[in-house]
Amino acid sequence: MTWYVVKFDDEDTVEAVPDIWYMKKNSQCYWPPGGTAKHIIVDFIKKKQSPGADWALYEANLLGSYDNYKIAQKKANKAKNTNNLSSNNEELKRKYRRRSTKKSHHKESENEYELSSETEVSSDDVIYPVPTPIEKTQLSGINVTDKNDQLKASTSVTTSNKSENLFATSQQPTSTLQQNNEYQKRVLRELHILSLKMDDIVENMSLLFKSKRNESQDLTSHEEILDITRSFPVNENSLALLENWLIDSEHKKLLSQHLSRIGGSNVKEIVRRIMYHVFTNEVGMIYSWEGAKKKKIFKDLAVASTIFSAVRLNKNTNDCTNAEIISFIKAWLVRSKDRFNNNNKNKPATTQDVNENPQISNGE
Repeated sequence: MTWYVVKFDDEDTVEAVPDIWYMKKNSQCYWPPGGTAKHIIVDFIKKKQSPGADWALYEANLLGSYDNYKIAQKKANKAKNTNNLSSNNEELKRKYRRRSTKKSHHKESENEYELSSETEVSSDDVIYPVPTPIEKTQLSGINVTDKNDQLKASTSVTTSNKSENLFATSQQPTSTLQQNNEYQKRVLRELHILSLKMDDIVENMSLLFKSKRNESQDLTSHEEILDITRSFPVNENSLALLENWLIDSEHKKLLSQHLSRIGGSNVKEIVRRIMYHVFTNEVGMIYSWEGAKKKKIFKDLAVASTIFSAVRLNKNTNDCTNAEIISFIKAWLVRSKDRFNNNNKNKPATTQDVNENPQISNGE
């Protein structure tokens, strides 16, 4: 949020106003209509009230821009005395000393200056201007906004026609010319307010579309990870499908995030939970980390690197080493045979079991 410090030229008054009140291209500022109570004007300024259709434009010069209303108000009070927001204390003292030469007691005047320079003027003490409305026809050239080409074109055509009518009717009574001027100014104010509202709508629509795109992407990702995790724990056949799915780097990222949510307080616990979640004991029996004893090489699998990423996504193990993770993967693979035998101790092996797992018949 921004407030400008502006000086109303005709009234020789400096005030802090919201940025939406000031039109930089024409050095003009909106101000509430005459008769508006002072406390209401203060409330309008603080809350950045949009200009109304009955507000008038006044000639004003921009002195400064601030993100905080209180700072802007202090600067405005300062500018009322200095007309220069960047003046330093030495410059102020020199100006004051020149004024103080007219007084008989030099020391007393310096003390009065120090007290007055340190005093902050509250918003209740601010005397707001009652500017004289602009009666100039140069408003006909105003372009309300640079963001809407159609709005600019319509404004230019409308105001141009109004200007031509004014010149053509210069011989008409004064009251008619004043009515035309007032109508023109009201149209421009309405267009300016409409432009501000359109900007807000465009911004809100942009945020809405962005949110919808993110929701769509999240939904797609969620569906993809659900599809692949339905095959967990994988056997040898479904492991091949998993490896093919992990060729896509985005899929690796999704699976890492999914596995990291399994949790655990240390590397050993997290690795064991992931291995139990992803693999069957049968798969563990036919793999070793480096392919020892003619087994398949586990470290070459895409899912192996995914496990590394998943472990490090956990805040408790984000700084663990590769060696730690590998040691617990190896231990899980080695004990796969014992777990398989314990689970099938009371279940006699059928011919189908032997055919599907040849290593069972070899006593491995």
